[in-house]
Amino acid sequence: MTKKVLSCTCVLAALAIGTPAFSELVEFQPDHEKSRIDVDVEATVGSFVGRIKEYQAAFQGDLETLADFKGELSFDFKDLETGKEKRNEDMREWMGYESHPRGRFVLKEVVRSASGTLAVGTLEAVGVQRPVEIPVTLERNGDQLSMDGRLTVNYQDFGLDLIRMALVLTVNPEFDVIFHFEGPLKPVTPAARSE
Repeated sequence: MTKKVLSCTCVLAALAIGTPAFSELVEFQPDHEKSRIDVDVEATVGSFVGRIKEYQAAFQGDLETLADFKGELSFDFKDLETGKEKRNEDMREWMGYESHPRGRFVLKEVVRSASGTLAVGTLEAVGVQRPVEIPVTLERNGDQLSMDGRLTVNYQDFGLDLIRMALVLTVNPEFDVIFHFEGPLKPVTPAARSE
């Protein structure tokens, strides 16, 4: 092999090593008609599954590598429907709705590992923020994305009192937030990347 051919080979190898994989910067906003957020609450008597009827959510980043995949979901607690109006009112009074009407999840990164994929961020409710790691599954079908996950939350971690009725009936402080998001992927320019 001549010196010239060897030099070209080395340059190409160096470029191959230093060139990142193809990246695709996209925005994902769940389609409300196809998506849902359920809240599964267990109690001594009267367990229920609530649903957040309205919310705002948008995420963006490099879907191929999940680099800088960030975003935010927020909602008003008045849009958490428990199936009974009196229960809705009691819940909002218990959590001090007038002072802290909104809940929010901020996605800081998505991490892949041998054991699965985690959505890492912070959950905010009643003015308190807590770090969370949510196991999620991501499935892409052309320009459509679906995201599923489940997060177990302990409301006492947010400074809320244990719910106790008639001295013996209690609401389990741990409840599950179960979500399915589905919607279109839209390409965005690097200038539109979330801060």
